[in-house]
Order: sequence, then structure tokens, then C-alpha cells
Amino acid sequence: MQPFLRPVGIGLVVGLLSLFFGVVWAINLTVNHDKIHRRLSESENSVIEGKFVINSMPLESRGLAANGEASDGHGSHGTSHVHSSHDGGGASMHEHSAPAPGAVDSGAGESAAGHQGHDSPLMATAHERLARGHLHAMGLGVLTICVSLVLSLIQAPARMKTLASASAGIGGLFYPLAWIIMGFRTPALGVEAAADSVFPIAALSILLVLIGVLLTLFYVIRGFLTKP
Repeated sequence: MQPFLRPVGIGLVVGLLSLFFGVVWAINLTVNHDKIHRRLSESENSVIEGKFVINSMPLESRGLAANGEASDGHGSHGTSHVHSSHDGGGASMHEHSAPAPGAVDSGAGESAAGHQGHDSPLMATAHERLARGHLHAMGLGVLTICVSLVLSLIQAPARMKTLASASAGIGGLFYPLAWIIMGFRTPALGVEAAADSVFPIAALSILLVLIGVLLTLFYVIRGFLTKP
């Protein structure tokens, strides 16, 4: 490696790794599209099914006594009603059962799960975020290489060149990973919650990229203002 490239060598290496990762991830999205979609669908369906709890407990074991209700000849309101009627001197007992509060028909869960469909907005958002991982990896990889090359050509302390190129490279590598993690978490957590879950990684990555770019810009401007 040329001596003037050594201070920014880490930035060049990490930038090339970002480009390589972006290409490999794009190939993976294309080749394993059905497998990835099935994984996202399973995650989405598991959340939907968890929202529909089917109460199949027998009526006589509802645990009315646990609620402190005394038996007075009438069942719990909305649960069981016993009526006495006289017909020809004989008494007959009729019990009318009503669905317990909170019970959900099993067909409702199936209907809600089917309502999401193959191309639900949540799934579309998840796929879009996975694709953005590729775009950001390619773009930030190119940015890191450019920053490193500019630093190698200007007058600046070697340590500052290394700091700027390394910051841009590391931030540019982890930011696409945040998008990919967010994409896989979107069906299970939702759009907003998935974004919040990776916010620390994304924020730190953006900060590192900004440090690298601003340091480079500072030394470029100082080089123009400094008299030869």
C-alpha cells in the first residue's frame, strides 16, 4: 500500500466491505425471496393469532365463586339464567346459556388472519426496509471510499485521517444492518415499534458518518484557506 494511503486504509477496507455486503445482500434478496417472504409471513401470522385468545372453558367451571357472587337461584348475569314455569301443576326448569364475556369465536381469528393477505401494507413495508439495507450499504460504501481518498490527498494529521475514515466506514457498515434488522422485526412489532427497536444502532451509525464527513470537510476547507 502506498504511504499516503496507510492512514485511511481502514476506511478503504470497510468501504469495500460495505460494497461487497450490499451486492451479496441484493443477491440474497433475489434468490431467497420466497423464503424470506415466508419467514416474514410466519412472524406476522403468529402475532395475529396471539391477539385472538379463544376461551373454550366449560360454562360450569367459569369460577363464579371466585368473584364473590352468591348463588340465589339465578346464574351470573350474561352467563346462565334459570327460570321456573308452571304448566298443569308441574314445574319445569329451563336453563338458557349465553356466551361468556370475552369469548371469541374461532372463526373470527381465522377471518382476521386471512384479512391481512399476501401483500398487506405491513409486509410491503418489511420488504421495502430489507431492500433499503442494500441501497444504504452501496451508497455509504461509496461515500466511505470517497472520504478516504480525499483525506489521503489533503494535509491533515495522520490520526485525524484515520479517525475520519474509520468513523465513516463503521457508521456506513452498521446503518444498513439497522435497516435489515428493522425489516425482519416489522411484521412482529409493527412499523413504529420496529423502527424504535433499532434507533440506538441507527443513531450511532449516523453520528459516526457525520463525524467522518465533517472532519473531512473541515480539513478540506482549511487546506483551501491556508496559504502555501
